[in-house]
Amino acid sequence: MKKLTTKQTLTAICCSVLTCAITLPILSHATSAYSGYEQREIKALSVKDQQLLKEGAGMGYALAAELNQYPGPKHVLELKHELKLSSQQIKSSQTLFNLMKEQAQQLGQQLINAEQKLDALFKQGEATEQKIQNRVSLISNIEAKLRTLHLSTHIQQRDILTSEQQKTYQHLRGYTTSEQHTQHKHLH
Repeated sequence: MKKLTTKQTLTAICCSVLTCAITLPILSHATSAYSGYEQREIKALSVKDQQLLKEGAGMGYALAAELNQYPGPKHVLELKHELKLSSQQIKSSQTLFNLMKEQAQQLGQQLINAEQKLDALFKQGEATEQKIQNRVSLISNIEAKLRTLHLSTHIQQRDILTSEQQKTYQHLRGYTTSEQHTQHKHLH
């Protein structure tokens, strides 16, 4: 073997370091953040998302209401003792929750079915611009109905509560500080 000069050795080391500096980031990014999703039955919905849709869960659809002083019936019922709900308020809240849940479960199943059909278009190699536009439009309409359902339920729930119960709810859910809640009580 031929002995390398110091200059050749340094050049070889620099080339090796440069090669590693270029290829290692490429190799580390070769795995997508979606790796594993290809195993999902419905690519756009996790098993957990599907379960929550089937259960009629809120899934954050009503955050605009919840975080702007429009309580939801599920949490109101969970806090019924602390909120000192009357028997009529409990009955009204329970009826509202049951109706919302039933409708949300139906819409959730419709959404799952629509996502399955969209996924199938791609899986079977039958996706076209027109077909996906129609399918995505349907999915968007179902999601809009689902979100509207959850938001309107919060509006109806707010109307069942007194203003003091609404403030107490905000405090119990951690949306106001103890000081804000106490100041509000002293103003009345």
